[in-house]
Amino acid sequence: GHFLRLEAGASGWVLGLSETLARDAAGQGAESIHLRYLLDRVTVVGHIAAEGTLAELEHAFRAIERELQRDERGSWQFLGAHVAITLVHLLRLSGMEDVAQRGQSVQATVLLRFRHLVERHFRDHWRVADYAKALSVSHDRLHDMCTRALGRTPLELVHERLVHEAALRLVRSGLSIEQVAADLGFRSTTHFSRFFRVRSGLSPARYRANAHASPAALQVASTRSYADWP
Repeated sequence: GHFLRLEAGASGWVLGLSETLARDAAGQGAESIHLRYLLDRVTVVGHIAAEGTLAELEHAFRAIERELQRDERGSWQFLGAHVAITLVHLLRLSGMEDVAQRGQSVQATVLLRFRHLVERHFRDHWRVADYAKALSVSHDRLHDMCTRALGRTPLELVHERLVHEAALRLVRSGLSIEQVAADLGFRSTTHFSRFFRVRSGLSPARYRANAHASPAALQVASTRSYADWP
């Protein structure tokens, strides 16, 4: 239902993205919320005044074009990085982030700051009290905001983020389970295995084996969406 009207002789790119690549390019970080919002909507930028921005976008598209003609290791990460650059440029040009921030309530602002803190410190295993202190709110106030707005307690949200990261590393990295546990700040592999089993229903080893045995299972690690965060 959409079309572009172009001047005769105009040139450019049309980029089609799989849902998986788009999701990976947007990422799971706190800053990715607006990128995911952008991906779900039709956004038109009619004029780009800054020549530097145009040059950077052109560089990203040409890099994607070249990479699609290669057959080398790391291609997925390479494409995702340049798609991410393109999305960030489009977000800035659209002005969508500024509009969203102006319309946020006090609660949404606190929850967004909480999301940023979770991204920075979930590997440090901060207590909920540590997050509340950093946000200058009481433990009970943070608990109330999370349960009312998101339907989960602050601790559940932090644990979801930690399990999600663990699942991604088990499926997509060559790290041993011991290395994954250490990288995510667990004091022992046993502690990590127990934590992961309780929250996913599988041991880390079984989860990795299932994912590698079935291509469809590779999506399991990314099924949890963080779009319901503010």
